[in-house]
Amino acid sequence: MWSRVGAAVDRLDPRIQLHEVARIVGQELNPVYNSNFIAEFRQPFLRNFGIDFNRSQIDIAKNTRSINAEGWRSQVIKSLNDVERAYWTLLATRRNLTIMVDHTFLFTGAVRKIRQLMDEGVLGDIYYYDSTRVNLGLFQHDVSVVWDLAPHDLSIMDFLIHDKPEAVIATGETHLNGLVDVAYITVYFPGNTIAHINVNWLSPVKIRTTLIGGEKRMLVWNDLEADEKLKIYDKGVAMNGNGHGNGKQGLYELLVSYRSGDMWAPRVEQTEALKVELSYFIDCVRTTQTPINDGVAGLRVVQLLEAADRSLKERGRTVTL
Repeated sequence: MWSRVGAAVDRLDPRIQLHEVARIVGQELNPVYNSNFIAEFRQPFLRNFGIDFNRSQIDIAKNTRSINAEGWRSQVIKSLNDVERAYWTLLATRRNLTIMVDHTFLFTGAVRKIRQLMDEGVLGDIYYYDSTRVNLGLFQHDVSVVWDLAPHDLSIMDFLIHDKPEAVIATGETHLNGLVDVAYITVYFPGNTIAHINVNWLSPVKIRTTLIGGEKRMLVWNDLEADEKLKIYDKGVAMNGNGHGNGKQGLYELLVSYRSGDMWAPRVEQTEALKVELSYFIDCVRTTQTPINDGVAGLRVVQLLEAADRSLKERGRTVTL
């Protein structure tokens, strides 16, 4: 026969005393029989991290009658103490832990300069982000080209565009090893900002180019360039007139003017990105600063990748975030 009893223990409430648990054990468990004590520990500090489960149970069993009632109570209290100590250690670690995802591209001179230009309003409101990351191979055997190459571009996009993505559409195809080797990902943002990412293991040439179109200026980043990785073009389009007239009059009013100004290549810091990243990580640990590429940033990228996967499986279905 078995005797069972349970208790809920909320460790956020310091008023709960373990001697109260001991009283329950002493009064409600029959020491004559093999017994189980089930304690439920709630874990509220996990609630805001995309984790649905926020409670767990521990099941302490007395499988022998040789232990007396007092010894059994002591064993339960010791086990609960161990769990409580582990819980608070985990909570303290979480509060003092600096998490950084290795998005090394964010620390390249080119990406940091792009962020600076965007923050200064040099490009104006962003119309589009268009990235091409293609080459011949290297084929992976455990992940598709989306999970192999797109994390770089998605993490850069997440760093540069402050708005939260609203939807993802992805198309692609499998040709050789059963995994998608050519893919096109489109990310929609609030307003009229759109991002497009092309990743490909079957390209005859290696291309690492990103175009960012803004209201004021446009930018081209060629990561394969040795010197002028970034080029800013003072080019753009403006609509003259409102086109509200009827017939030909409306067409005449709706005139498009093209601006074609200078191009310049800003100076880009050449310090090794990994060195910059590690120095930044050390600073974050020392100052308890939250890194720009913290665990939440990593989660956003993974959510985009998962959305792209779902869209791919349904041949380009729009996946709302």
